[in-house]
Amino acid sequence: MHLNAALPNVPQSEREEFLREIRAHIFETLERPGHKIPEVLKALCSPEELARQFLAECLLEREPAACASDAHRGLQIPHI
Repeated sequence: MHLNAALPNVPQSEREEFLREIRAHIFETLERPGHKIPEVLKALCSPEELARQFLAECLLEREPAACASDAHRGLQIPHI
């Protein structure tokens, strides 16, 4: 499952912002010496877990109405 598909009930603007953050994290990591795409992607959580973390963060930091209705779970992007 792709991360975008794991967030079907999240408003598009919120989803796009989150996806930009994940991409930026991946690219920043790849800029550091010794990091390669397969290892960086493997170090990330599954799309479903990242989505759960995002939804929990959304509930804690944003208006609940801006989050999916089933958001009862949290965003820790692993530092690679």
